[in-house]
Amino acid sequence: MEENITNIATVIIAICAIFLTIYQIYATRKHNRLGIRPLLKIGWTTDEKIDGIWLKNVGLGPAIITAFSIKHDGKIITTKDLTNHLHEKGFTSGMYIANKGSTITTTDLKWLIFSEKQLNSEEKVIEYWNLLEGLVFIVEYKCFYNSIQSKTIWKCPNPIKEFVSVKTK
Repeated sequence: MEENITNIATVIIAICAIFLTIYQIYATRKHNRLGIRPLLKIGWTTDEKIDGIWLKNVGLGPAIITAFSIKHDGKIITTKDLTNHLHEKGFTSGMYIANKGSTITTTDLKWLIFSEKQLNSEEKVIEYWNLLEGLVFIVEYKCFYNSIQSKTIWKCPNPIKEFVSVKTK
């Protein structure tokens, strides 16, 4: 009888050890995935040196771009169309092309669009931000574990109207 109880206890302990091992593997993998999870943020800068919209990885691991688009009034526009439009209005702009497969490492900042020349008058600053106001940037990305992350959707405000006064040179 004691031998049967010992055998049953041994089997129960072995089964518990297997479940705990499986849970520990699961928890370790979850921790590793969260430990390299990217988080992309979009924002704007307007100061004496540069005016533009940036994309930054504020997460813990690299982000791999799976899709990138820009919309204006609900219509998708290309980066080339946007650059050409700004050029027609007299603004020379640089732009980061976020192609599928592009990688943005941790703390990496990419300028989605920026004025290549300093905007040297209040009127130019106001006109520049009026042209960018309402653009919607959509970035879809994944982590190195190929886990799709929440997409980043950001509508460009007009910081001159809403947040800051025009800088003077």
